[in-house]
Amino acid sequence: MNHTGAAVICRIKIAERIMLKKILTIIAAATVTGLAGESVSFRKFEYPGDWKHEGSIIKGTSGGDKSVYLKDKKYFKTLSASLSITPQKVRGNSWKIASIQFKDKTGNYWQLALIEYPDKMLKKHVFDLKKNGKKMQQKPKEISDYNRSGWEYGKTYKLSLNLGKDRIEGIVTDEHGNVLKQVSSELVSPGTEYTPVIRLRQMSADFSN
Repeated sequence: MNHTGAAVICRIKIAERIMLKKILTIIAAATVTGLAGESVSFRKFEYPGDWKHEGSIIKGTSGGDKSVYLKDKKYFKTLSASLSITPQKVRGNSWKIASIQFKDKTGNYWQLALIEYPDKMLKKHVFDLKKNGKKMQQKPKEISDYNRSGWEYGKTYKLSLNLGKDRIEGIVTDEHGNVLKQVSSELVSPGTEYTPVIRLRQMSADFSN
């Protein structure tokens, strides 16, 4: 075989390896992000009387800490929930939170949230996925490294929380669909049943699907 033929075969083999690597990467990503369980509509929640419905938007407010549950408080082993949140105004000087939670029957929960630190902590804005609001023993795996800018009042963010059989994933995107935060974590106790909860603390915000 001449040098030209050998070079062509070498380039083909390199191309095949690159293509195989891309395919394996896509498969790996699918196993991480393909967590959709039973989907829950946020029209099925029992909202407080002082929260206003304006078309497809629910305008919520909380000077304290409000949790909104499904009307039937049904629990699921696999669950998928997405909610668009537009934070509007501050209603206190402590922790401000707008979030989706998956809460179990003992009160433990996973939370994907827009968080503003207290006034004395410079009001830092972050996107966060945590269990029980504390640092987890196992840190969630960062799937993307786009979590470099905080959220802003008046802008809309879509929060998607997906509970699979053995892991949970949280994704935050902006109004244009750009990923701002994407994390995943293995479940320490797979098989636990959770119910979705909307949480609003010391702020007003608009909610929609």
